[in-house]
Amino acid sequence: MTRRRVSTEEEFAKAMKDDTVDEVEITGSMKDKMLKVRARGKITWGIVAGSFAVAGAVILTSPTTGGLSSILSLPALAPAVGVLGTTLVAFLVKLIIAFGSIGILTQLRDGIIIEETPYSAIFKKRR
Repeated sequence: MTRRRVSTEEEFAKAMKDDTVDEVEITGSMKDKMLKVRARGKITWGIVAGSFAVAGAVILTSPTTGGLSSILSLPALAPAVGVLGTTLVAFLVKLIIAFGSIGILTQLRDGIIIEETPYSAIFKKRR
């Protein structure tokens, strides 16, 4: 069992991609954001995943717009902002960008927090 300590979205995404890592110790302000996201129910996860899927589809279907499609995709995230707030949606956007796909949302939903301290949380990946 391998554990990696992370404090940024980029480090977390790398750890989630690494098949040799079983557990991720999340520290710093990222820990609080992670716990808030993980505390949501199935309906919220569905809304969030759907919002990001639509936003991603808008961006992917218009790759030659010079950034206009990114701006046009923002309204698709409104439901996610409504249930999570802008801070957590921005956190998820950073995770998705660092990971390279919205597949990170599934991994977040399926994994479990096995230990929590005032300074860190241990996230166990599901295989």
